[in-house]
Amino acid sequence: MSDKDVNYTIDVPHGPERFRELLIYVSEKCANDPQFGATMLNKIMFYADMRAYERLGMPLTGAAYFRLDRGPAPVQLRKVRRDLVEESAIEIVEVPAGNYTRHRTVPLRGADVSLFTKGELAIVDMVIAELSGRTATDISEESHQVAWHILADRQYIPYEVAFLSNERATPSDIADARSLNDKHGWGLRV
Repeated sequence: MSDKDVNYTIDVPHGPERFRELLIYVSEKCANDPQFGATMLNKIMFYADMRAYERLGMPLTGAAYFRLDRGPAPVQLRKVRRDLVEESAIEIVEVPAGNYTRHRTVPLRGADVSLFTKGELAIVDMVIAELSGRTATDISEESHQVAWHILADRQYIPYEVAFLSNERATPSDIADARSLNDKHGWGLRV
């Protein structure tokens, strides 16, 4: 397997529109969660796309995700949020949260859910329920799974990680993954 054999993004019909509407949908669903902010939004988008890929064979949006210090994040999230703010579809509200500021995405219109099936929305709702009420720190630490440990900062995350175990990586797991990466030339920089 080479770097060209993995999918960092997938061409999903209406993918960019679905990404925008999913962002609004998630923000609507999380409106009453005092912990909701940019970190939770990143993780919900990531887990929903990966879980859909695992269960349905196709992600919800096909967006590219990359590794950041606080866990996986959609590459285009900031641009899409800026565009939605300019369109008056959302606003970003800064909320003091201890020693940092939480950046909440607040929808100013409803999401167009007609782009999704009931089953796809059920996956999103399940991810939201799993992360609801949890702190950004907890969610970030939990997202540091095997793929996160073997990738370098800002490296794209292949969709195939959806098929890896969700257990936390042990030092042995990380060493094994790095060894396989080197042996097979998968192109992951560790």
